[in-house]
Amino acid sequence: METKNTSNRRPDRRQQLLSAAYSVIAENGLDGATLKKIAGRAGLGAAAVNFYFNTKQDLLHQVIFDLSKEFEETVLQTSQTYANNPVAGLSAAFEVLLDTGSADSREKICTLCCYYTNQNNTPETQLLLDRSENLNYAMIAEFCKGILAMDDAGKRMNHEAIATALYSMIDGFWSEAYYHKSWSGPDAHRVLYQSFLGSVFPWAYDLPQHADENSAVDTAAICRIATKQDIDRVTDLLIETSTITQDRDTARLLVEHSVTQDEGELFVYVDDKTQVQGFVCVQSLTSLTLAQSLAVITDLHYPKSLGTVVAIKLLQAAQNYAKESGAAAIHKNVNLAEFELRELLHHLGMTTSKDESVMAKRF
Repeated sequence: METKNTSNRRPDRRQQLLSAAYSVIAENGLDGATLKKIAGRAGLGAAAVNFYFNTKQDLLHQVIFDLSKEFEETVLQTSQTYANNPVAGLSAAFEVLLDTGSADSREKICTLCCYYTNQNNTPETQLLLDRSENLNYAMIAEFCKGILAMDDAGKRMNHEAIATALYSMIDGFWSEAYYHKSWSGPDAHRVLYQSFLGSVFPWAYDLPQHADENSAVDTAAICRIATKQDIDRVTDLLIETSTITQDRDTARLLVEHSVTQDEGELFVYVDDKTQVQGFVCVQSLTSLTLAQSLAVITDLHYPKSLGTVVAIKLLQAAQNYAKESGAAAIHKNVNLAEFELRELLHHLGMTTSKDESVMAKRF
């Protein structure tokens, strides 16, 4: 790869272009990240890109080179810092790799995902990606190996298998940061990886404390049935948290139907500033086969940055309504990953099964 000599040129403009490239790639993908868009985001003319980079490929390679170097330095520092403390080290590794709390770091995660999913990377780019992935896995595997050595039970366990599962979990978190625009930080997933560590390494980690049961029971003050005045805000939430419904007119029609329907209710979570921050739908159905009434809890939407307390209170409000309506059975068909749903239902003493997830999701 040929790079232009820019040692005597203003480095701030070159860095402006690279920073702008993170945002444009994260939003549009590699193919959609045109030089014109990158230059525009940087506040520079289109010709400015060619002043610092010969081609778009040169710019894209520099982006992944800088990102890989940044992650590599962070990973190596974490490995060295916690070389003699694998328990703290594995927790630190998750925090490092889940550092998507700020807009800047989230853009970098999304940019990396664009490269990882690209089928046409150059050999140089693919080499950087493979090296970064290998370093991440090696760090996790080494910490797992150290933790297993601390207890006799660890002698019967394979540290590479556990490391592979943990790395797959991180990969899933990265994918959610990439595909879900409402994602704004690692808090919503921290309890999940901490639960995993506490379950696999009980001698090294405690299971995370669940939300206080009393706070999860009293939902009257913060959960209520939606009214027509809530339609606009619920529509905004649906668009923000859904990867399926992005057209506002369509989303509004769905919300209007849920608010005005006679066969169920839409519950909203309202914070202390009277702002709607989440919603869940409860549909009342009659099973002709079983000759009994059913309640289906579906379409749970809330900003993940607020944590699971919103979801817990909405689910309980929905469950209470279903019970009071005389439903003989309650089905859960919410739009969450199975492991996330099970974690939420654990707080409420509710269960789920594969048979309860067969009905089509509307939102």
